[in-house]
Amino acid sequence: MMPAGLGVPVDEWTSCIQSQIARVRRLENEYQDELISKKIRFKLAGSASLHPGPAIIQITEDEGADMVVVGSRGLDIIRRSLLGSVSDYVIRHAHVPVVVCPNVISKKRHISIM
Repeated sequence: MMPAGLGVPVDEWTSCIQSQIARVRRLENEYQDELISKKIRFKLAGSASLHPGPAIIQITEDEGADMVVVGSRGLDIIRRSLLGSVSDYVIRHAHVPVVVCPNVISKKRHISIM
């Protein structure tokens, strides 16, 4: 329980959420334009869920998807082990092919294991 007087600054929170929604919409438009220009048949689907892996699997089944394309944030081995990975979950549970697109930044990372 939080003491009186402490809380989430609603205006900042609302602004942050609206900013992220606008960013997602811009990305959706960019991807749609690219797919349309290449004459690739697609359907974008999303869900606001605390458990994105199961939500993606459910959408895949509900929509009768032929394939799932997901992104990867490129977490290092330790963080991925602790946090889990949505793309790993989808790969393990999907009954259709899954394409995982790496984060461009992650290509620049190098992991040395001795």
